[in-house]
Amino acid sequence: MSVVRWVEKKKRFRFDGRGQKGERIQKFFRTEDEAKEFKSDFDRALEGYVRSDGKGHFAKVNSRDQQRAVNGIAMADAIRKYHDLAGPKKSENTRKQDRIYLGKFYEWLYEVREVYYSDELDSELIETYQTNLIEKGLAESTINREFVTIKHFLSKCFRWKLTTEDLSDAVSLLSVRPSQKPKAWTEDQFEVFQNEAPLWVTEVLRVMDETGLRPFQVAALKFKDVDLERRRYRTVHKKGGHWIDSTLPASDRFIEIVNRRRQRNRFINSSGPEDFIFLNSKNRPITANALGIAIRKVREAKGLPKITAYGVRHKFGSDLGALDVGLKKIATLMTHARTTTTEDYVQAKESNLRDALKAKNAQNANATRGDVVRLKPMKKGIR
Repeated sequence: MSVVRWVEKKKRFRFDGRGQKGERIQKFFRTEDEAKEFKSDFDRALEGYVRSDGKGHFAKVNSRDQQRAVNGIAMADAIRKYHDLAGPKKSENTRKQDRIYLGKFYEWLYEVREVYYSDELDSELIETYQTNLIEKGLAESTINREFVTIKHFLSKCFRWKLTTEDLSDAVSLLSVRPSQKPKAWTEDQFEVFQNEAPLWVTEVLRVMDETGLRPFQVAALKFKDVDLERRRYRTVHKKGGHWIDSTLPASDRFIEIVNRRRQRNRFINSSGPEDFIFLNSKNRPITANALGIAIRKVREAKGLPKITAYGVRHKFGSDLGALDVGLKKIATLMTHARTTTTEDYVQAKESNLRDALKAKNAQNANATRGDVVRLKPMKKGIR
């Protein structure tokens, strides 16, 4: 006999039943309908029937499949149990990613390999799924992110005795190739975009060149974030799962662009402090993705090398480095927590290196000019 009860402490509906061998089966559900549906399937499974499709039809099964249905170790139940027990310990974004990754994994098992129960999983299946992702052309880092979730799910399944062996180490993570860092824009490339790109793109690129902000930070700027009197602005960025608030000084050119945008936006739609500064040609807030698409169109039309919006941020760091600005100051302006990160952005130019060598040579020449070269007397017996 099985029953469904409401548990006030957990705010869930609890199912209680006894399996064929008298073992206690207990599950929690968010809604009463889900609990009653599971109770119906459980009771029919005790009689030797399992649901054959999604329309409420049941079919007679053998004793092994009957035992599986009674114990509730179907893949869908295993994944649901993982979300219910392991999910609350993770952040909201991680839980969303887990649902996506395990949903893809379940769909592949169900539709391609026809695997319906957790005890049918083996190392060959896991390896085949990884190979399938590689053949789709996904990046190694993307596949690894997905398999981190799958490996954790498999380890929990073995701990909960839903699999006969621990498959979490069946497949190792792929070695990730070092990614190519965005190249800093040259002055000529920047000039081409200033002449050929739409007006909103040129203004965004100018602001990035003046501030070193990331594309999404420029897109998120609102009029209330810029203090025109004190000539400074506020921006936020995410680091380690936390949002970091920074207030930085604004250049004259940046203030000029904001004032011009304020007058234009007020003329068009009576914008206020809560409105975004940068609008596209359709007078809608821009996005980092739209900026990348606009840059790609101009780049392909002019036959320029592959450069991205993030390259303007690298140009900002490189230009400050060429002016002999200290790494700590550049890191503050670029909202870096460590100067080691800033070192990747500050690219030393060959002309600056040659100038540094010339200055060093001149310093050495001045230091040694007028010195008398004195030779030590040689010791006897030494020639």
